[in-house]
Amino acid sequence: MTAVTISGTFNKDERPNNGLETIAEDLIGNQLGRHVVVGIVQFAGASMAGPNEPLVPRVKFLAIEPLTADAADQGRQILDQARKLRGLGLIAETLFDAAADPVDQADDAGPAASGEPIIPGTGDDGPVSERKRDEWLDDQK
Repeated sequence: MTAVTISGTFNKDERPNNGLETIAEDLIGNQLGRHVVVGIVQFAGASMAGPNEPLVPRVKFLAIEPLTADAADQGRQILDQARKLRGLGLIAETLFDAAADPVDQADDAGPAASGEPIIPGTGDDGPVSERKRDEWLDDQK
């Protein structure tokens, strides 16, 4: 598997596309917290890892926005589905302190709020929302 590096800065004229600035105070105040974001990346170059090794692509974020509340729950659900398609486990199962992180727990009562892991196939329909679920998330298709 080829690695991909990330260019981590926005130019001054691109700063409106950096939605992370809206959570800057929270990033400082809760340095162990995790935040769900959505972003768009674009190829920004490539470099040689070493002799006779493949090029390592580099991407830059064109836009990045933090998600909160129901959108963050849906973002986690999309991330878990994408990871599942790559043969990986749920993100909560791969983070050593997932149950202790209040950002990853629901505000409402339920399995996530109690710190219990949500196990696929146990009747959990994901976050409750008035929004229509994206059809590609359904495993039955």
